[in-house]
Amino acid sequence: MARKSYAVGVVLVVVLAGLGGIVHADSNGPVAQTGNTPVEQPTDTPAESTATPEEAPPEEQTPAEQTPVEQTPDEETPDESETPAEPAPGDTADTSGENTTISVSASATAEAAPDTVRIRAAVVATASDAETARRQVAENVSQTRTALTESGITDDQFQTRQFDIRTVREPRPNDSRQTRYRAVNEFEIEVSPDRAGEIIDSAVGNGTNQINGVTFTLADDTRLDLRQQALRDAMSNARTDANTIASESNVTVQSVKSVSTSEMEFFPIERGAASGVAEDASTVIEPGPVEVSATVSVTYRAA
Repeated sequence: MARKSYAVGVVLVVVLAGLGGIVHADSNGPVAQTGNTPVEQPTDTPAESTATPEEAPPEEQTPAEQTPVEQTPDEETPDESETPAEPAPGDTADTSGENTTISVSASATAEAAPDTVRIRAAVVATASDAETARRQVAENVSQTRTALTESGITDDQFQTRQFDIRTVREPRPNDSRQTRYRAVNEFEIEVSPDRAGEIIDSAVGNGTNQINGVTFTLADDTRLDLRQQALRDAMSNARTDANTIASESNVTVQSVKSVSTSEMEFFPIERGAASGVAEDASTVIEPGPVEVSATVSVTYRAA
């Protein structure tokens, strides 16, 4: 019987060795294997727990990245909705049917006979020294002023415009130049047109030796009245032009939307200068009409 037991033990050892390993008992763990067992070790619990935290972060970051993407359309939506709520001036928000307009510019001129004449005259004297030239001018101006006062010219009608003394160089026979002094006192006389010739003759006959020009103009009140007439005519011309444009555009002028006017244009009449008059004739001045022009720019409503 002892020989049979030994044989059976040998057979078991051989069989187990052919299967790839020998089993040993271990008091600290269940079973420790050798041979082909390392192939099964990657499937242990520590390997599975290590992969779990690596996959978790992507799942937690995904909603964090989607949050700004969802807020972007929420911020753009108010901007798009506010745009039509604030229409620009002049858009089709006005439903009264008065958006059609016609803009025109027109001018008119009114004229009248002048009621004022301004005579520019002067006393000129030349001497070898400045004092002598000044004294001669002063004496002649005083003589002129006395004569004009006797003719009814008041202080308001007589105004000094310029006074100066300057050096002038006159040629001499030996090609040298002599220094002399010229004094000028220029003044303006304002009278009615029918007295222009008479006042010129009185001034020249009493010390005045230069007439620089004659201007026919209008008094302020007359000029204002003439401007009003020109404005009325300009507005009438503007309405006529607007009606013509409206007719060609198949609309009708309704009312004035806006109107503006430029500065008044004033056209006084000027006459040239004269150095004197003949002794046996009186000066005659023939004035022409004075013009005042006005321009308007009008915008009309049309429908």
